[in-house]
Amino acid sequence: MITNKKLNSLSLTSAALILFLILFSYTASAATTTCNVKGTNYQYWSGEQYPSIELFGEEYVPLLEEDDQIWEAHVDKLTRVVIDNESSYNLTGGESLDIGQGYSLQVKQVDVDGEKVWLEFYKGGQYVDDQILSTDSGDNTWNCTLDIQGINNVTVLKAHVNRITQGTTDSVVQIDGIWLIDYENTTTLQIGDQFGNCTLSEIVNGTNESNLGSLVFEYVITITDLGTLGGNYSNAEGINNKGQVVGTSQTDTGVEHAFLWQNGTMTDIETSGCDGYPRGINDNEQIVGFTFIEDDNAVHACLWENGVVTYLGVLPGGTESWPEGINNKGQVIGYSEGIGFEVHAFLWQNGTMTDIGPSDVEYSDARGINENGQVVGTSQDRYDPSRAFLWQNGVMTDLGTLGGSYSSARGINDKGQVVGVSQTDTGETHAFLWQNSVMTDLGTLPGKSSSIAYGINNKGQVVGTSQTDTGETDAFLWQNGVMTDLGALSGISGSGAYEINENGQILGSNGTAVLWTITAPTSPVANFSTSPASGYAPLTVKFTDQSTGSPTSWNWDFGDGTNATDQNPTHTYSTAGNYTVTFTASNAAGNSTVTGIVSVTPPEDSEEIVSEIEVSDNRLREASPDTVYKSSSFVDVGSIDVVGRYRDVIQFDLSEYNSDSQITNAVLSLYWYYPEGKTRPEDTVIEIYRPASAWNSDYVSWNKRDKNVAWTNAGGDWYDKNGVLQGSAPYATITIKGSSLPDNRYYELDVTDLVKEYVSGKYENTGLLIKARTESNNYIAFYSSDWTDENQKPKITVTEKEISMVTITGATDNRLREASPENVYSDTSFIDVGSISGVGRYRDVMQFDLSEYNSDSQVGNAVLSLYWYYPSGTTRPEDTVIEIYRPASAWNSSYVSWNKKDKNIAWTNAGGDWYDKNGVLQGSTPYATITIKDSSLPDNRYYELDVTDLVKEYVSGKYENTGLLIKARTESNNYIAFYSSDCGNESQVPKLSITKKTPVVTVNATVTDATDNRLREASSSTVYQSSSFIDVGSINGVGRYRDVIRFDLSEYTGSVEVNNAALSLYWYYPSGTTRPEDTVIEIYRPASAWNSSYVSWNKRDKNVAWTNAGGDWYDKNGVLQGSTPYATITIKGNSLPDNRYYELDVTELVKEYINGKYENTGLLIKARTESNNYIAFYSSDCGNESQVPKLQLVYS
Repeated sequence: MITNKKLNSLSLTSAALILFLILFSYTASAATTTCNVKGTNYQYWSGEQYPSIELFGEEYVPLLEEDDQIWEAHVDKLTRVVIDNESSYNLTGGESLDIGQGYSLQVKQVDVDGEKVWLEFYKGGQYVDDQILSTDSGDNTWNCTLDIQGINNVTVLKAHVNRITQGTTDSVVQIDGIWLIDYENTTTLQIGDQFGNCTLSEIVNGTNESNLGSLVFEYVITITDLGTLGGNYSNAEGINNKGQVVGTSQTDTGVEHAFLWQNGTMTDIETSGCDGYPRGINDNEQIVGFTFIEDDNAVHACLWENGVVTYLGVLPGGTESWPEGINNKGQVIGYSEGIGFEVHAFLWQNGTMTDIGPSDVEYSDARGINENGQVVGTSQDRYDPSRAFLWQNGVMTDLGTLGGSYSSARGINDKGQVVGVSQTDTGETHAFLWQNSVMTDLGTLPGKSSSIAYGINNKGQVVGTSQTDTGETDAFLWQNGVMTDLGALSGISGSGAYEINENGQILGSNGTAVLWTITAPTSPVANFSTSPASGYAPLTVKFTDQSTGSPTSWNWDFGDGTNATDQNPTHTYSTAGNYTVTFTASNAAGNSTVTGIVSVTPPEDSEEIVSEIEVSDNRLREASPDTVYKSSSFVDVGSIDVVGRYRDVIQFDLSEYNSDSQITNAVLSLYWYYPEGKTRPEDTVIEIYRPASAWNSDYVSWNKRDKNVAWTNAGGDWYDKNGVLQGSAPYATITIKGSSLPDNRYYELDVTDLVKEYVSGKYENTGLLIKARTESNNYIAFYSSDWTDENQKPKITVTEKEISMVTITGATDNRLREASPENVYSDTSFIDVGSISGVGRYRDVMQFDLSEYNSDSQVGNAVLSLYWYYPSGTTRPEDTVIEIYRPASAWNSSYVSWNKKDKNIAWTNAGGDWYDKNGVLQGSTPYATITIKDSSLPDNRYYELDVTDLVKEYVSGKYENTGLLIKARTESNNYIAFYSSDCGNESQVPKLSITKKTPVVTVNATVTDATDNRLREASSSTVYQSSSFIDVGSINGVGRYRDVIRFDLSEYTGSVEVNNAALSLYWYYPSGTTRPEDTVIEIYRPASAWNSSYVSWNKRDKNVAWTNAGGDWYDKNGVLQGSTPYATITIKGNSLPDNRYYELDVTELVKEYINGKYENTGLLIKARTESNNYIAFYSSDCGNESQVPKLQLVYS
């Protein structure tokens, strides 16, 4: 029986337990739950409804005005129902009826003959309202309305008088319907209010009968891997409200021990007396479980407390018992063998085990108990289906089913709400919630066919698992009528959830024990990164949210008048400037704002050259072989049947480049526009070659390359990438499908290698020859350099070297004040310029540390930013033209003033000595200037001055760094102030932003965590997702083996230049054995995406077959099922596995993925010939990081 019990306790995770330990860090995801207003029937007035809303297991009533429709209820003002029943109450004159919570009705006076009654309504003994009702006129329902929290005529009480009779001594009034809300305790909700572990994020008012209104709450789910005791798996069984978890785990010696997990630490408790299998723990830290008693050769339920074990015994006539839970009163439930080998549910308390039966069934078990001693479980007679039951005080109630034949109860909360599983009327197995004698179907997760609920807390939050027909499971959380996939929120699959405590901690498994925790969101702390942070216009910047606190909405102000609300937007700056980016991250708990700078340099200084490069292009048309098409508005490739073929030559001026080390990337962009709205019978594979000799744009045609000089081959002479004349290995290629329509956008070809060959001087720049690979009825056209729209002409984008921006703060700054000419202002919170009539003039000196720069070639741009804040709300009679000069000599911050530059050393000119940009002492040509209009008000933001020239002079060593002297051009009643470096707020201090030119840095990175699957011909429909090896070749009589593998390259896509990429596979099998044939391993590009959960020899996804069994692929030349691999390596048949890595150069394929040419579909690995040459490598699931497949990147 112990084996069966152990399997039962672990059955829900048995598939996961055979996996190797999966380690993942604490991860948090934000989610929402919506509580909808519904219409609820009055108990007495069954044809009428009032609005209600369930919030986390509690029923509330939104206030509703008397004459309003139900969807017009005030969703933000909630109270509870005091009473809603149709019971009869007989009252005599002067008698009061207590209707709960201090509310009462009193019969003030009765008129039997007139069939009238005068009722009064009281709260806390204080009069509220009264009404005279008549039973003979039908006016016998009192709708009492009051003004509540600014809402008029809210219905708070309904009372129905059935009849008025005369008794022997007194008149009797019968009231048979009462409904009352607790209006005195109405709560007004606001965004940000917390309900338990959720925060209110949205109040949605109703609009019609199908939308009665709702409340939306945000919460954060955090998943924690509880780890193991050193082995490969662990299994959690119980959790209390302190967050303490008990269960079992494999140890490092391979045996299974009990554990207690708390505060992030898993402790082996078997050595402290807990020798067995824990099943639950209560808040008093009493642990219940079962253990094997060797003397009895049987399993016994037991209780562990403070190192002392108490055996709970068995039912009369039995030999074994198994516990399932314990409440805080120490009551234990479970099941035990009894007389005649029957198994019955038991309740153990105060040292006594009681059979809670029922006695007329052969099997029952108890699975849950609440603090009220209510027990739930399952009972089943030999030939009958199982039924869920609720046991209380010796009475067992059958909870029924969802329409099917069987059900089973698994958990109960203190409100008597029960959860479990039941067959539906359609034969499906679904989780249920039972309350108030009604069983409700909780449904399944999307894409799943069955579900089971295991636990429920007092907030009405339900947890369980949902699975597909093939057994794939995911944990769920059900609350407020909505089932949420915990696995999807946490980024894991194959999970289960089994228990939830009152703090929203959910116990589950994903191969190891895991703990999900529901918490209310905290205000986020905004942060973001930019890539790149600076560059030349037009500059496309990727903004990445790096905020903490789980924000749910985002707002970006890019500083150029445009905004976005995406989490990670991309934005293009068209013109030069320093842009202040303001980013706000928000959730239901609040928001946070942070700013940053993007520096965009004018295009004329750019290292990224777009269409400014001079270009010339000509069409070559076979049907007009001697015609020169120099000024056509388009260039074209492919062919038109009966007409002929079309090719082009194009040339860009690259003379400004003198070294290929300058070039990191070069892309040719062609704008496809024709044939509009038409497909083509064939694909058009565009290829780029190097013209074999120079050509003259005034004379080049299909037949000739210059005046009276023919091509050797009509249609053009070219070299391919391998230097072969008229070869077929292009420098660049792109495929435009025959079924595609022109979409009026640029298509890009990577011509980096060819441009580098030209720039390095390896070859004369003869331009590019553009043609289609096959020229058969696949004609398309692009705009040429003679087209009128600059935004559609051919362009080549050349990227040279990276730049970065450095922001320097911590400046030394001093005010110079004419009215206090000897005062030293070294630590004031502001600096100021201009003048105040009757007071005098103000100037400043400031110095930044530039010691890390030793050459002006490092500096691309330098911007001084000053934060204007004063005079707040006040204009000035004159404009303030701020100017920057170079102090004529060094100054000492401890002594500098209006009169002096150092201790006892005066300025030659009071107010400071300076040189202007032309080197003139006290000159008037500033290094930088900015005008702040007199009519402008301080707007609490940075103002920027371009001090590039002055910074370069300092960095180059031309002049000593004496800092900056800041003054107004005219100093007449135009005073303004900026924050200084001593203001105390880093987001407002002066700063110097330097765009720093840096050489390209080469970085080495190793990518692991691959997703890999075996494809095995002999098991063509089997999914090998978690095998410890991958294999290629074939075994005679068995079949062929191939593999697909994919690495996550998302962090490199579009942001790096890959120099080298090597796939490393660790060869270990067949150990000590040679093979009759060599194994030539080849790498191809999978033709489409595949799903690791479903991919096999026959299929690439669920119910989606490969076109070719064994996988579809493209070769290096883009040929479907082609035979030119991206990479290859030969392992000789007479070689033995030497337990080391073998490497394949997959640089070109990785480049195609990273530059976006193709979607990353991974790598397909196969042997060239598949005949008796089987070998195997370790996979990503082998469990040893030093042997898993890895991708080694070298990039810049």
